[in-house]
Amino acid sequence: MMRKIVLFGLLLQFCMAINAQGTGYVYIDGVLYHILSEEEKTAECYSVELGIQNMVIRPEVSIDGHDYIVTEIDDEAVQVLNGEHITTLTFPNTLKRIGVGNFVGNPLTELQLPPSLEYIGNESFLGLRIQSLLIPASLTHIGSEVFSGNTFCTSIMVDEKNPIYDSRNNCNAIIESATNKLIKGCQTTVVPSTVTAIAPGAFSYCNSLLNIDLPESVKSVGRSAFGGCNKLESISIHSSTPPQADEDIIRSYDYNTVVLYVPKGSKTVYQATPIWGKFTNIVEMSNTDISIGSLLKTPATIVYDLQGRRINGKPTKGVYIESGWKVVTK
Repeated sequence: MMRKIVLFGLLLQFCMAINAQGTGYVYIDGVLYHILSEEEKTAECYSVELGIQNMVIRPEVSIDGHDYIVTEIDDEAVQVLNGEHITTLTFPNTLKRIGVGNFVGNPLTELQLPPSLEYIGNESFLGLRIQSLLIPASLTHIGSEVFSGNTFCTSIMVDEKNPIYDSRNNCNAIIESATNKLIKGCQTTVVPSTVTAIAPGAFSYCNSLLNIDLPESVKSVGRSAFGGCNKLESISIHSSTPPQADEDIIRSYDYNTVVLYVPKGSKTVYQATPIWGKFTNIVEMSNTDISIGSLLKTPATIVYDLQGRRINGKPTKGVYIESGWKVVTK
């Protein structure tokens, strides 16, 4: 991380000293661009000035007297230090790739990914504050723990034309279609009965997640899938056979507070299984049907429909999301 910051300062001084002629770089409105390919006439966002708040990445820049199309954001090009952050962000429709570790910790409340975007590197967009996320049809690579730690997100949708990912059944999650692996969820996610795996970090640092319900189809749960979920109260699993879990799925001290609900007659099996046996409170479910009345704890409980929209007043007959659970009113 420090490499980028030091180089940004040195390159900026160098470019300004010779008016950015013959350098391979150009500095515009707080953003340092760099030639990516002379042959294809493309450029990248190489680094961003600390303290920039309204960031606009240009679709085209002129470097050394030639025009270049901006197609990438380099690894760790956009970082946050000492409380400085970006509050508004505009991507060009030429952008294809966002590298590793970008936009971490920015308190962005809106994020619009361009229809040209194809790739997002690991751990980018960690800790944002957006309420809704739309994955464009063009995006075919989402790295590990991308979008993790987004406390406020209640709606995640994948464009139905995307060939790699989907949000089947309006589940408010990103699912890898070929493997049926859920790679990113939020506080209103309803895990579909076709999902077979929960990816590492899929719900990590989702601080509004209170409960999660895993259908019988889930066969594996990845490392820290629910790690850092400070308000998590319970995990319900509907498979009598414990899903594979090779590493901790929550923080080590949370095994003493989070309740694990399992099918009737399977408590002993879970207690004898690595990882699941770490839960100190394993409870057998006597009835898998959940009514909204039994879950409402206070009049202030927030209820969402399956599209992630908040329901005002008493819910009518239908299926809803309450405290991370799928509930049915009759």
